[in-house]
Order: sequence, then C-alpha cells, then structure tokens
Amino acid sequence: MTDGISTGQPKFDKKKIEEKRMKFEREVWYGNFGEGDIKPTPEQIELKKKREEKEAKLAARKHEKRHRGGFQKTKKGKEVAGQK
Repeated sequence: MTDGISTGQPKFDKKKIEEKRMKFEREVWYGNFGEGDIKPTPEQIELKKKREEKEAKLAARKHEKRHRGGFQKTKKGKEVAGQK
C-alpha cells in the first residue's frame, strides 16, 4: 500500500476540459500536419507497391467476373434471342 494523505478527487475544471476538446476539434478539422517531414522508408515503399499490385489483380479479377456476360452469350440464350 501507498502511504500518504489522499486529497480526494480533483475538482472538475470545465475550462481545462473545454480547451482540450477545442484543441482536438481544431486538429480534426484543420489538421495538424506541420510537425515535420515524414518520408517513407524503402521497405514501406516496396510494401506499398506489392499491396497496390495485389489490389490491382483483385480489381481486375472482380471486373472480369462481373463483366463476363450472361445468359445472352450462351448457346441457349442465343437461340431464345433468335426466336423473339
């Protein structure tokens, strides 16, 4: 156990809380990006390229899957279209 006298809970300081909240909102709305120049490492650049290649392959596969055509391209579909 710790020794000492407890002073109880600190009193609620509304002004301090409001300042913290306003600082947070300013950073969210206007950004606080001037804290220095951050440059990606070569490892991060390579990982990003790999990720983008993987995403491009997935997007191409999805596009092909969704644009294959449908019933109209099948033999039966062509017959039905010819009858109309």
